[in-house]
Amino acid sequence: MLHTTYYRIRRYATGDPEKLCRYGSNTPSELDNYQAEIIQLLEQNVPKNKALKQIHSLGYQGKRTAFEVYCRKLIAELNIPYCPKRSAAGAPINPKAKSSKHYLSRSAVFKHLWSGKAINEADLTYVLEKHPCLAVLQQCIHDFRQIYEESSVELLGSFIETYSDCGFQAINPYLHSVATNRC
Repeated sequence: MLHTTYYRIRRYATGDPEKLCRYGSNTPSELDNYQAEIIQLLEQNVPKNKALKQIHSLGYQGKRTAFEVYCRKLIAELNIPYCPKRSAAGAPINPKAKSSKHYLSRSAVFKHLWSGKAINEADLTYVLEKHPCLAVLQQCIHDFRQIYEESSVELLGSFIETYSDCGFQAINPYLHSVATNRC
């Protein structure tokens, strides 16, 4: 019912209150000795794992989790604009900032081609102009569905002739096996 373990209950029932209440209190942290260096590393947007290695080289003996918590506390208290992720050009990427760019994911394009999921007409036009092979793939999917719906052998023959040299390597073994099994 309490969503805890017997070990924790026994520890709290028989433990020393000073030690049990230590977390979150105003007791000094071992990391306070390295606070200036940590602030400097955070302001330089050094990733926390690299910052921890540098603090370990200065003599810190603690764990990564305690270091992460301490860094989050410093970032929040001092309003440090910490942003360790960088773009390919080296510019900081803030995951909380809203992007002014419009992205169309690859999965959205394939969902449109396969399932007919609606996407913006301008996006579709751009993608089909940029990658003309997708228009061929879209027609191939349409033709294959028509064969399936109509159960037509003539359409299958036409499909094999049309797409046997279309350039899609993934479809060639399938077409070859269909053509040999059809005969």
